[in-house]
Amino acid sequence: MQTELSCIENPDETNISSEPFWKLSCYMDKEVTFVTAGVMKGMEGTMEMTSRTLGVPANFMKTSRISKMPRYLVIGFNRFDSKTIKQTGPGDSDKVVGLKILKPVAFPFVLDIYQLCCADQKSVLDVERRKLEDIKEAELAARQATGTLLEQRACDLSPEEAAAELERLKAEKMGTAAPS
Repeated sequence: MQTELSCIENPDETNISSEPFWKLSCYMDKEVTFVTAGVMKGMEGTMEMTSRTLGVPANFMKTSRISKMPRYLVIGFNRFDSKTIKQTGPGDSDKVVGLKILKPVAFPFVLDIYQLCCADQKSVLDVERRKLEDIKEAELAARQATGTLLEQRACDLSPEEAAAELERLKAEKMGTAAPS
């Protein structure tokens, strides 16, 4: 995981560090509906640290990106938050209550983490993504050539043309000539 800390008050001060990781956290709130959005929320944020050049506490922007793919990627859902309740009586202190977030979050069958990667890792993934696209295009062309995409072609045809095309394909499979 490559983490970049950049000072908001002093843009010249940046710190890039790298550390191993095996788990990503998906932070949930009102806006998060997909896993990738929750993971992105955890990989970006602000924090207050002492600036080396300014010598005073300053706000830093933290941005983390995946620099090397782990063998297995674990995603943990952070479904808990806390809320402070103000007490109004004399001598009462504020009360902190734990909350469980029950909002559903969509998890895709195939998780695409391309947008979570740093530029170096994206260039490595681009090669494999192009290979995968070429394979899918070849499979699509092969299916179109054999006529297995009749449903897709039927959407472009009128009902009479679709029925005629279906009869022609049935005749081809049976080895007989199509009626004219």
